[in-house]
Order: sequence, then structure tokens, then C-alpha cells
Amino acid sequence: RVYVQQIERHMNELLTWWEHRHDDNVLLLFFDDLKEDHAGCVRRIAKYMGVDCDEDTIARVVHTTSHAEMAKHSSKFDTHEIAAKLVEQFGEKLVPGSEFVGRVRKSGGKSGEGKEKLPADIQQRIDQLWQQIVTTKLGFKNLTEMREAWKKEQSTI
Repeated sequence: RVYVQQIERHMNELLTWWEHRHDDNVLLLFFDDLKEDHAGCVRRIAKYMGVDCDEDTIARVVHTTSHAEMAKHSSKFDTHEIAAKLVEQFGEKLVPGSEFVGRVRKSGGKSGEGKEKLPADIQQRIDQLWQQIVTTKLGFKNLTEMREAWKKEQSTI
């Protein structure tokens, strides 16, 4: 139940961020944006923050935030409290040290990987929550639809 409450909270937070996506003090990025155009996102973040960056600085930030570099320091990105709750909720289905514990996956991570690796009952519950919370309020069937709508909005700004 704790795990479900966390997912519900995160989805409701997503609704709030979506409402404020055009506010001057909000920069909305998706994981896939970073995967597709890492340097472009670093430039957007710098611009949003009002920081002038030359291309050498952009390249250093991209390098430092790359999977390869972050993997060298993956323990700094572990989420032990989440792992403990997952184990508490689902037993040994998801155990500490697995791909789902840290934010820096050994495989590098890819969008949609959770659907492939999470146990089916957990993924089904996440999908149900998405439909109840996000689809009901915003109409997006999934995160990909939400991202595509945001990209379309940005292309007209």
C-alpha cells in the first residue's frame, strides 16, 4: 500500500507540474528529452537558469552527467529508502542491488524499460493508477502521449 501511495503522489505531482508548464519559473523536461538530446537539454537548463555557457562547459556538463560517468559514482544515486519499501511491499520480487534500486542502472536505462522488467502485477497497478489519475484529468493514455503534446506545444511557442 505504501508503494501505491507513492505512485499516486508522484502522478498527482505530475498533474501539478503540467498545470504550470508554461510558468516562467518552471522548466519541464522528460527523461527521453535528455536521452535524445543531452547537450541540447544542458543548454536549455543553462538558459533557464540564466547561466552563459560556452561549448566547452556544455561538453563538460554532458560528460559529467553521462551514464558512464555517473555509473562510476552510482552509490551516490542509490535510493535505499525506496528499495526498502519495495521489499516490504512486494517481498523479494524487487531486492536491493537490483536494477531498480539506484537511479543509475547498470544497463544504462531506456524509456519504457519498466514495462519489460517490472513484475506484471506491479506494472498493471501502475497502469491502472495512470488511467485513474492522469488520463482522467488530462486525457493522455501514457507518458509518451504527454511528451508528444508538450513537444507540439513548444514548437508553436
